[in-house]
Amino acid sequence: MGFEDENRAILRRLIDRIEVERLVDEVQAEIEILPEYSSFVGPGDEQDDRGRTSIRQNLEVFLAWATSEGPPPEEDLQRVRDLMGVRASEGRPMRDGLIVYRRAMRAAWQAVLARADERERVALGGAFEVPLDWLDLVSDEYEAAYAAERDARVSAHERRARWLLELVATGRDDDGDAKRLAEGLGFELAPEYRPFVATLPGSSASAHLRLAADLRRQGALARSEAMIVGGLAHERPDLGSLPPSVVIAVGSTTPKGALTARFEDLRTAVGLAVGEGRRGLVDPDLYAVQVMIARSPEQVRQIERRFLDPLVEAGRDDLARTLTSLARSGFDRSATSDELGIHRNTLTQRIDRAAEIAGIDLGDPSVRGSLWIVAVAGDVRRALPEGPRRDPRT
Repeated sequence: MGFEDENRAILRRLIDRIEVERLVDEVQAEIEILPEYSSFVGPGDEQDDRGRTSIRQNLEVFLAWATSEGPPPEEDLQRVRDLMGVRASEGRPMRDGLIVYRRAMRAAWQAVLARADERERVALGGAFEVPLDWLDLVSDEYEAAYAAERDARVSAHERRARWLLELVATGRDDDGDAKRLAEGLGFELAPEYRPFVATLPGSSASAHLRLAADLRRQGALARSEAMIVGGLAHERPDLGSLPPSVVIAVGSTTPKGALTARFEDLRTAVGLAVGEGRRGLVDPDLYAVQVMIARSPEQVRQIERRFLDPLVEAGRDDLARTLTSLARSGFDRSATSDELGIHRNTLTQRIDRAAEIAGIDLGDPSVRGSLWIVAVAGDVRRALPEGPRRDPRT
């Protein structure tokens, strides 16, 4: 936005004097006369995210951006996307939405300038690009929202569930938006929840949208994210009403402030369970060690640098793979030779050479433990498609 800091400060002081509700009144009166307004907004009431509620939220985001420097915060853009996404999911015409939004922004900017004194009007006279820049940004978001809807056919409930889950996970569930969303979804807000993550191996994104809807019908707060469904529940979901191929991990009761980290743990557990071919309800505690290792990539990398990097730098990747295979088999040499497809004597020669180059004693329990951690970390990387790029040494 080509807008000088001095002018931005003047605009900030001007907006601070404006009563937002009066501004909402003026914008609403201006756009309600448009024929496109009723076709785009549709019926609603004060409990819904349309009409006056939508106008207020859009104005708040715009005014916050206009008086700051740089792009709008991602969370503000997400609010705009969610509002657009609901209209898209209802089949409202995008063209009508853009017409309404352009008129609303023009009305809002004119109302702001009408409240300026003479000095402020002179200073802001060249700031016509402010609403134009915002309209360019919003137009892109409209197109993205409608493209996403065409691709995924996301329902209004799905959009609202995504928004509410974000508010809860970030500790912002005590405002009016969260309460209205929770009421509309039939979900009870509480100080703590049972987080869960579920997936349908080999199924489409649409199947995961349906899975999220099934879980919401059970009273859970569920949202889809590509091939994963995550959410919150008060009770363990009923598997009987879910597809038989589902893999789901449900955490213990967790305070709101710890939900984000717990979701990541559950995602890891589900990914590992899928890799093992499990189905149904899986106990995340079975994967506690793998989850702990997945949480500590830098510590794992330090171990790799100490025990494996000397082998790789010597051009002996085969010896690095030998040590990790040995650790993975619990240092059972017969099992390791079978896995690598080599003779037992050849394996012994490789192990001795690897120990010599790396300068380690494989009889030392701490060395064995470190190599086991590296081997498990490699298994975790391979099992999680969304995880870090696999290290060829493991």
